This record gives sequence, structure tokens and C-alpha cells, in this order.
Amino acid sequence: MLKVLKILFFFLVLTLFVRFSTIVYAADVQIDYQVEYNLSQYQNNLNSQVNFQIKITNLRSDVYVNKFSISFPQSFTVSNLEVKDDNGKVDPQVTNQNLNTKVEMEFSHPNIGRDSVNNFHLTFNQANLFKINGNVWEVMLPVMESKENGSYKVIVNLPEETDKKISIAKPRPDSISGRQIIWSNPSTKTIYAVFGDSQLYQANLTYNLKNPSLVPVVVEVAFPPDTSYQKIYFQSISEKPLFFYQDEDGNLLANYFLKPKETKTVNVSEVIEVFSHPRGEVVPVFRQLFNQQKKYLLNSEEYWTVKDPEKLNYGNTAADVYSYVVSHLQYAYQRVTKNSFRLGADRVLSNPNQAVCMEFTDLFIALAREKSIYSREIEGYGFSSDSRLRPLSLASDVLHAWPEYYDSK
Repeated sequence: MLKVLKILFFFLVLTLFVRFSTIVYAADVQIDYQVEYNLSQYQNNLNSQVNFQIKITNLRSDVYVNKFSISFPQSFTVSNLEVKDDNGKVDPQVTNQNLNTKVEMEFSHPNIGRDSVNNFHLTFNQANLFKINGNVWEVMLPVMESKENGSYKVIVNLPEETDKKISIAKPRPDSISGRQIIWSNPSTKTIYAVFGDSQLYQANLTYNLKNPSLVPVVVEVAFPPDTSYQKIYFQSISEKPLFFYQDEDGNLLANYFLKPKETKTVNVSEVIEVFSHPRGEVVPVFRQLFNQQKKYLLNSEEYWTVKDPEKLNYGNTAADVYSYVVSHLQYAYQRVTKNSFRLGADRVLSNPNQAVCMEFTDLFIALAREKSIYSREIEGYGFSSDSRLRPLSLASDVLHAWPEYYDSK
């Protein structure tokens, strides 16, 4: 007796998963998915024409799939949906429920028998998936959570008229050929990708300086410096400093003279160009600067030291250190909006649930330096149009801290 299977497939913003009815086991069928995004640009918008292929292979002679359902969040702007099976056009049943749009499809004449194959081919347009952000394009693609007993492939085809290339991808693609990028069986819940080599930001910085003492003082402030990954174009500085200088870390420091009890506001307007890869023309300069910094980038400091590091089992590479830190510390959300006391690396090991970005950074640097990995702290500003990618510290303190290490390879 043949068993007719109804398979529900849920397409979510962050997670894709397959759920079988109670009488069905995953070993009964093999399901292979291929999602292909064909991009086109119109003015300042990116549209996606999506081809979604679902291949279902029967692994038993007494089982075949009859129906298949897909649910899209209503936040996904899906239009012009067409469905076909191996015999031609299929009329799907489309319903809205629980903030989702459900698409139910039924095979017209499903093949039966062991190793027989049935296919659904969906095409639709999606207008809000790929986003233009200044000079770059950004996308966060959903990935199926469970891919047991089958395969999952994501393909992105860039427009013919664009010269943009993929510059950042998490995870890395398995294949890049011309305008086509392919991920095969990604293990992450989402694919994040950026297309374009650099981004421009208009920055307006305000420095509030105050001298509470009865004697004149010189106050030092840090301006964003040129690095191998960013270039600064100063437009205006409201108060001219006494002088600028660059310290041994490469920071650009400005000195201001303040009279007794004087307050002063310094406004800086600048354009910051951020690059996805090191700027080739300045790499020799920063390599020479690093050679001068090496003498102290392995030192133990007040916040960058741990007792008995040999008792901690965390491997030898930067990736090992990272994995140890993120698995042992918990982000203390309640500390984000407070003026928190800095714990440092050693103390946070005893209070792992009290960490914010400073403690994650301090522990990484301390453990990395114990393994002779050159590392240091970076203070900066993290920006994304997607609120899920912004540093949590932006809720209170404007600056965000993260570690940087030197990769000799």
C-alpha cells in the first residue's frame, strides 16, 4: 500500500527547515534544493528574480510525495509567483496566515516507485532582499537549518552591467566564476554578503574639552587615523590644535591648550573611506610600522593578563582563542546602558556572565599574546543599516571595542 506524503517546507527570514508529518521519516525521501537569485538594477533599487528548484527522490517503493508547502514571511515582497512540476504548470493555493504567506502545491501526476524523482520549479520576484547602501550592495540570505538526506545550493547572479565583485562573505562561497557566486550546503543559518570594494561615510565628530583645574593644561584628543583599511579626508576642524602627531600605534593625536576652568568644543567634519581589503599602496608603510610595534604587542598589561594560562585549554591559533572566548563569556546586556567598571581578562574569567565588548576584547588579547599572537585593542564605530548587525554598545557608549591580531600568512 502506497503512503501519500504531505511535506511542509517553511521559508523564513533567518531559518529554513523541513517538517514531516508524524507517519513520515526523513529516510523515506531525499530532498535537494537549489535557490538562484538573478539580480537586476533599476535606478536605486535591486530586484531579484528567484528560481527555486525542489527535487524530491523517493527512497522507498511504497512512499511518494503528493503535496508540498512553502511559507514566506509577509515581510518578504514576493510577486509574480509561478509554479511548475515535471508535467507543466501547477496552480498553487496561496493563503495568508500568522503573518506568513503559505503556498501549497500538489503534483499533477507524481512518479512513484523507489528512486523515482519529482520536481517543483518556482519562479517569483523579490524586491527587498538585496539592498543598496552607498557604494556597496548588501544581502542576508536565509539558509535551511536542516539539510539531512539532501543538498542545498544557493546561487547569486549579478547584473551584466555591474562591475561590482563580492568583497565580504560569511560563509565564504564555494565558487566564484565571473558574475556568479555559489554556496553549496552552507552550515550557517544565514549568508551575509557585500558587493563593492569601498564605502564612503560622512562623519561629524564633536569633542567636548574641559579644564576643571586652576592652571592651564594641554588636552590630547584622538582623531580617526589613516590605516590600511581606511582613508580620512578632512573637511574642516573648528578649532585649530597646537599641533598634531602620530604615536607609535599609528593614532592621530591633536593637542589643545585650555586656560584655567575653560571649556572648548571642537567640531571635526570629514569623509571616511573604508575598504574591504588592505590598500596596496600603503601596505609597505604599515608593515614597517608594525615591525616597530612588535616589541610590545606581546606584553602583558593591566587588563591583558591571566593567571595560570597553562590551565586553560584553548588551542594555539587565533581561531582557537576566538572560539574559547565566545564559548566561555556571556554578553551582559544589562551592563550596556551603564557606566560599567572594566573587569579585564583575568577578572572576567571568574565572572563570565558580566562581559561586554571590553571584556571580550581584553580576554582575546590576553590569551592571544600568551600564544605569541600579536594583538591589540581597536576602538571605533560599527555601523550597519541592519540593526541586527550593529554593536550593542551603540545603545549607550558611542565607541565599540574589538580585538585585532596580526596574521603572518
